[in-house]
Amino acid sequence: MIRMSKCYSFRLNPTVRHTVWNLVFGCGTTLLALYVGNQAQVHRCLTCRTLREAKKALWICCPGYILFGVLSIIIGLYMSAFYENCDPLPAKLVDNSNQLIPLFMQDILSSVPGLPGVYLAGIFGGTLSTMSSGLNSISMVVLEDFIRIHLKSRIHKNKERHILQIISFVFGFICLEMTFLVSRFGSVLQASTSVFGIFSGPLLGLFSLGLFFPWVNEKGALGGLFGAMAITFGTTMLPIYPEEKAPLTCISNCNVQAFKNISKNALLKPRTPVIPLKYDRFQLYGISYMWYSLSACINCIIIGCIVSYFTGSLDPKDVDPRLIVPVLDDIFPFYYLPEHTKKYYRFGIDHEGKFDKPLSSTNLESKEEVILKLSKETEPELKFHSVTFETAL
Repeated sequence: MIRMSKCYSFRLNPTVRHTVWNLVFGCGTTLLALYVGNQAQVHRCLTCRTLREAKKALWICCPGYILFGVLSIIIGLYMSAFYENCDPLPAKLVDNSNQLIPLFMQDILSSVPGLPGVYLAGIFGGTLSTMSSGLNSISMVVLEDFIRIHLKSRIHKNKERHILQIISFVFGFICLEMTFLVSRFGSVLQASTSVFGIFSGPLLGLFSLGLFFPWVNEKGALGGLFGAMAITFGTTMLPIYPEEKAPLTCISNCNVQAFKNISKNALLKPRTPVIPLKYDRFQLYGISYMWYSLSACINCIIIGCIVSYFTGSLDPKDVDPRLIVPVLDDIFPFYYLPEHTKKYYRFGIDHEGKFDKPLSSTNLESKEEVILKLSKETEPELKFHSVTFETAL
């Protein structure tokens, strides 16, 4: 029977590897970064004709994602019960924890011919779908932001398609080579979460600076982005705490065939539990990898505001109100606050009637006219906020 006391922890120590708090807030920030600052998600939303359709698509996606998370939890609990008296890792049934789920599927689905193959096909199909959308997005970004700006004439459609194919092939090859590096991290979950925290956490902070902090200038935004990336990279590569070891496991009920590659002395050798080292004070580089995205986002916001203060922050009244999101007016439960409180945190920006004129249209020429008008009305320092507006269009 599963001991549920070991399945969760409410400890407030951020250095603990897995707790309820870092799973809720840490993973929550990671998902927020995935849907807010991820280029592939932005491209998916831009395929919708209107903002309402984009919101509807995201809401339709939520039940499926919740179902996926619930099923993952149920599978984990079943695996814990199934292998309670025969842990595959010490029994050498698998080489690392990444192979546990395929082994579990093979054990329970092997009686049905072809079903394990269908399971693996589903995994590879989902992976290819995610990879294809990511490669398409990054190829378009490279073409638009790094190639077209250096060309005097417009690229022909066929030539543009060939360039996109070459860029996709190059980045696909890089991703293939990265798999060898990820295999050295141990757990794929930790590797993906850590890498995602290094890049997507600062990007979420960058989007937050552009949407909610009207006084942040371009230097502050770049300083916050690269500063947060440097801190998170150091946190990932230079952890000062030893890895938390799992409790001693049982292999008493394993089939004897599972130990055909293990000597008798290895089985009878006593195992000494690892006593974790204790530290008297909190260290930045000792936090759990689940906090990387949230800590990177906060670091980006703090550094961006500080750098903007010392390099000459912008006057919020000079910023186009359409580029700023009034948090207290639009987000629950802040819009229930008194009017004088909300007015103070608008920083002098008048949001009344700012969207009376249509900001999006199926006509590409009208979109370019709006962006050109904004570039003439605002100062050069407002380029950072204009990027957010152009993305929204």
